[in-house]
Amino acid sequence: MHVNQPPEEKLLRPKPAVAWFGVAALMLATIFSLIDRQVLSLLVEPVRGSLGLSDMQIATLQGPAFMVSFTLLGFPLGWLVDRAHRIRLVAAGIALWSIACASCGLMHSFESLAVARMFVGIGEAVLGPASISLIADYFGPERRPLAMSVQFSAASAGIGIALLAGGSVVALSHSQPTIAVGGLLLIETWRFVFLACGLPGLLVALLVLTAREPPRREDHAATSLGIRFLPFLSQARRWVLPHFGAVSVVAIVGYGFMGWSPAFLMRRHGWSVLEAAFALGLLFVVLGPAGSVFAGWLVRRWRQRGQADAALRVCRASAIGLALSIGGLARSLTAPVVVVLLAVAVFCTTMAPGVSAAALQEATPGAMRGRMAATYYIVTNLVGASLGPLVVAGLTQYAFHEPSQVGLSLATLALCGGPLAAVLLTVALRPYREILAGLGSTASRERT
Repeated sequence: MHVNQPPEEKLLRPKPAVAWFGVAALMLATIFSLIDRQVLSLLVEPVRGSLGLSDMQIATLQGPAFMVSFTLLGFPLGWLVDRAHRIRLVAAGIALWSIACASCGLMHSFESLAVARMFVGIGEAVLGPASISLIADYFGPERRPLAMSVQFSAASAGIGIALLAGGSVVALSHSQPTIAVGGLLLIETWRFVFLACGLPGLLVALLVLTAREPPRREDHAATSLGIRFLPFLSQARRWVLPHFGAVSVVAIVGYGFMGWSPAFLMRRHGWSVLEAAFALGLLFVVLGPAGSVFAGWLVRRWRQRGQADAALRVCRASAIGLALSIGGLARSLTAPVVVVLLAVAVFCTTMAPGVSAAALQEATPGAMRGRMAATYYIVTNLVGASLGPLVVAGLTQYAFHEPSQVGLSLATLALCGGPLAAVLLTVALRPYREILAGLGSTASRERT
């Protein structure tokens, strides 16, 4: 008796090869989205010098110019994902952000570059909701967790791949101040990098169009508790608010670190763009997935010891690790020590997102998880990704008055933010355990 999965529905599910090809196409799109999103962090110095921008303006391009449009369009694009042909929608998003990234190389002012970055964010905003929706329909319940994990692992490793690929493109064109395009037009190298990173995305859009759109499977239970979301959110505020606050602070530190760590290596230690991109890219490729997997393993281990709040405890440990590792960048250290600190910081940065999201899902009834997750990502993305680069730039420009002191800015942010996040997570532990216990005791009544 398969009440929730009629035989005819099972027959309509794509074959495994078709489904995994769709996942592979989405993973490739994720990697290209991160290349187009992160390449600006490798071009801070040439863009700043060419256009006469301040660190605050560069930070605005890295954070708010991209992330505000990316985050605010999450809900309306999620609504569209539920109603439109998702594969075509993803392909259109890829084409939009690819053209917008390439157009960054044609801009001659801060304002025009900000508009181009905004359209990069608009195009990329469709990928996350569409990917989750597609994978949920590609696979049955027994294989869905693995497919979701594979897709999400591409995001953490994709940051490293983006740095490696972007750094390689920068290195290829960095040996000369201008590049001849078509043998006729001479353009600055940083402009060529934007074009080289953006235009290939159009081929990815065509590839995605070859993936199959799976039939939709409605989850009628998802709307059964729709009118009770706000009362539940109010009831859970004693752990939701400090949890959201802590994760937002960790996101500020993490995004600030990702946005300015290449500039730190170049300004403070005299590394080339290629050296900085290769070192950070390799760390993210290797330690990004490792941090996520280790965090999940640690949560399971601590739960086996009877700690129901293990997810928040692991998230707290990652915040402390961020403070200690990034905080060490304030000192004058040798290159090997710096690399070790960066490695620990990358590992701890990738621990927190999956663990905190898992904690949120555990303490939320199934029919409310979509809305709770949307609220969570809007808060953390808007606060973390927008403020992280800006705070580092503000400290560098207005507190330390010297571009080479970006490491001190990163350290200051981490040493303030890490302990604050740890305190907030400690405050959330007891109410989190209580909400878990309450959900467990009322689960059978909710189902009736």
